[in-house]
Amino acid sequence: MSFYHFRCAVSSSIAMLLCIGFAATAVWSQNENKEDTVNHRYLVVPFGAYAEETGLQLGVLGMIFFKSSTPDVPGPLFIVSGIATTKGQKTAVLSASANVFQGWIRLTGLAQYSDWPGKYWAGGNNPSDTAFSYGMTSARILGSTLFSARFFSPLPAIVQKDFRAGLQYDFEHNITRVDSPTVGSLPHELANTSGNRIGFGPLLQWDSRDHEGCPSRGLLLSLGKMYYKTMWNSQNNFSKSTIDLRSYNTMPLGLVLALSTLWERADGDVPIDRLSMPDGTTRMRGLTKGRLRDHQQFVLQSELRIPLSGKFSSVLFADAGKVGPDLSSLVDNRFHYDVGGGFRYSLNSERRFNFRIDVSYVDNGVGAAASFGEAF
Repeated sequence: MSFYHFRCAVSSSIAMLLCIGFAATAVWSQNENKEDTVNHRYLVVPFGAYAEETGLQLGVLGMIFFKSSTPDVPGPLFIVSGIATTKGQKTAVLSASANVFQGWIRLTGLAQYSDWPGKYWAGGNNPSDTAFSYGMTSARILGSTLFSARFFSPLPAIVQKDFRAGLQYDFEHNITRVDSPTVGSLPHELANTSGNRIGFGPLLQWDSRDHEGCPSRGLLLSLGKMYYKTMWNSQNNFSKSTIDLRSYNTMPLGLVLALSTLWERADGDVPIDRLSMPDGTTRMRGLTKGRLRDHQQFVLQSELRIPLSGKFSSVLFADAGKVGPDLSSLVDNRFHYDVGGGFRYSLNSERRFNFRIDVSYVDNGVGAAASFGEAF
């Protein structure tokens, strides 16, 4: 990223922060410090940002927070957002999460339409200097249903409280257009991309966090496996396995140390968009998504969360990640690093829902990421 792009990223992100701060203060000031007894709360926020991959981004975010059924179980949350960029990317997302039967069942879901020009770098952990340009249009629905172990009364109380098991699912129709004169010269993953992705698989979680969105203490261990099969009309036969471990520790002065380890593996005839890669927003912040891409990835993250004043807080973070075609290569490959810091603005302190800006030194350059909610 050039100095000009970095300057635009920072200035645009600051402008977005001010815009959100004004809108959020106007909407939430009357409810911010009250108990969660309001039937529902609304938030509509326009925003803008800049990234080298997208150019200028303009969008709008709408949210509805419903009241909690019990003090320790967050109420349902609905989010609608839309983004358009000066480089032709467009996406619209509707997402929802809810804990039903007093937290015995947790439902999450997302519906997304996206038209997203992007780039494919060959080389895996050592990406080439040149990239294929492509456009990807997709309609996707994904989510999960998790059942609390309280359904199984013979289990010990601590297991009933923190353990969940269930099913995750993924439905997508994808059309990919490649800017290349000859299809035969394309990498197999890029030439074999268009079609349906239909996947199902088990998901197991041990979750002792004190909060789902922005925890200050506790542990999350998530084990997932997704199977995509032609027998249920998926274009490709492949699978994805994930081990995600996160810990949160409260420290003196209100500091929180957050740590994360992710290993992900994709097997079979994997299309380009389902290969393992740091996304640049939640993993390896500031890295262009797809810059590192292969069948496996391993990412370590650390973050120190620092309270400031009122609605504001800050973070310092350092991450390391790498990709590889198999476990042996993944172990031998070198790490890529990012280090940086960021600011948080509370859109809803009661639900610990923040807007964030992160700036990092990554991949021998400066990158920036702006999003809603914590990175992990």
